[in-house]
Amino acid sequence: MAHDAILVRDFDGGRIEYWNSGAEALYGWTAEQAIGQDPHELFHTRFPKPWAEIAAQLCVSGYWEGELLHHHRNGSPIRVSSRRSLYRDEAGRPHLFEINRDITAYVSAMKETSRFHTELASVNRLLESRNREVEQLLETKNRFLATMSHELRTPLNAILGFSELLLEASADEAASAAGPGELNDKQRRYVGHIHGGGQQLLGLVNELLDLARIEAGQLDLDPRRLDLGEQEAVVMPALELLARKKEVELTFRPHPQLWVRADAARMQRILVNLVSNAVKFTPVGGRVWLAAEGEGEWVKITIGDTGVGIQPSEHEIIFEEFRQLGSGRQQPGVGLGLAITRRLVQAHGGRIWVESAGGIGSQFHFTLPAVLREEEGPGMDLRADAGYDVNAARDRSAQDHPDRRGRSRQPGVYR
Repeated sequence: MAHDAILVRDFDGGRIEYWNSGAEALYGWTAEQAIGQDPHELFHTRFPKPWAEIAAQLCVSGYWEGELLHHHRNGSPIRVSSRRSLYRDEAGRPHLFEINRDITAYVSAMKETSRFHTELASVNRLLESRNREVEQLLETKNRFLATMSHELRTPLNAILGFSELLLEASADEAASAAGPGELNDKQRRYVGHIHGGGQQLLGLVNELLDLARIEAGQLDLDPRRLDLGEQEAVVMPALELLARKKEVELTFRPHPQLWVRADAARMQRILVNLVSNAVKFTPVGGRVWLAAEGEGEWVKITIGDTGVGIQPSEHEIIFEEFRQLGSGRQQPGVGLGLAITRRLVQAHGGRIWVESAGGIGSQFHFTLPAVLREEEGPGMDLRADAGYDVNAARDRSAQDHPDRRGRSRQPGVYR
């Protein structure tokens, strides 16, 4: 109110009779300059409707309020909110009491806000359109990946199947000295290359299909209470063979018996992906190991290696789709293994991260929800000393599968 312009004028003659300091500040005229002047001429007032209608309303109701456009002494426009009351003096002469508040900044802000909301609505409509296009493109991509993956599997299965038959037949004929139908060493090597290339391509097709399923939200999990050591024992034979071919030492470190809630097939896929990835990037004579420990409501599993390492700036992008890094990490593949692994870990509610620096190896950690053994009560300590030795599990696996015996010179250590 102290900053409002307050003036009183003769209603019939229209001349200003009173002019406060707020009016001086708002309009630029002093009281001496303004008193006796016609305010409409002084302000160059622009009314929302004819002045005659406003005057008639004042005569009937004695009050009017509205928004007016005035002008400062220097000619700049001023938007005001005006309230006017009609009263009579002791002699019965009508006077108009007027309070004008400067709302120029407010009106400007409201116009800017309205313009912003208009632009925002336009941008939102554009984003919605772009989102629909992106969704359609993703759906098309996923359908393409799924269709192509299925279509490629049929000829690949034929290539793999017949190449296996050739290798097996050649081995049988060599053992029986069958003669003319036997493949020579060069031919067997070529067939082996065909079979190996087919397996690599099938692995790529499976990765593409898995990625399409995950992005389409079609990843079905069957979480169960699983003994971590038993899951390690399941994946041991294949990883042992991989490490031996690369001449890398692979160690499954003993740990307490740990139970997790996970989908068995997906968990085995996570272990195979991470361990095989570590073996792939570890030079001949290097070491790879798997360790695990309980951490309250989680079980943390670590796969470490003495390989080429990963620069800190690449710790996040290494988990992105179709990304392969420099720094000696160029290997066959399209960069989907770690991306799929992260999606699988996240689907179980866990997280995955890497600790590494260039040239000194890497440690990949991931967590899965911990659960209690069925035969134990809720107070069981997951880090209790009744541990599970993965080497003993491997021995039991060897008893169940005699053809796997004798593959390691040291229990739990594979070269």
